[in-house]
Amino acid sequence: MSVSITCAAYEITKSVDLELAAKKNEIAKTQKEIEKVSEFLRNTLKAENERLRETVKELELINSWLRARAGVCSTDNQPSTDAPVFLGTSHNF
Repeated sequence: MSVSITCAAYEITKSVDLELAAKKNEIAKTQKEIEKVSEFLRNTLKAENERLRETVKELELINSWLRARAGVCSTDNQPSTDAPVFLGTSHNF
């Protein structure tokens, strides 16, 4: 009887070891997926941050130009022809 208990204990231990190995493998795969998603998000945020920095620079240029033009109004309410044109954007004044 002690042999069958030992065999049963061995089978249970073997089963638990296999299950544990499968769970560890699953955790490792999940960690790799998380790392990939994290890298993607980091790169996306860096690109978005750079785009926003460029937008801020453009807005600062526009603001600077508007401040310089403040007080200089056309009498016929036509836009000034010396307004800056920002290449690569839709900002034409």
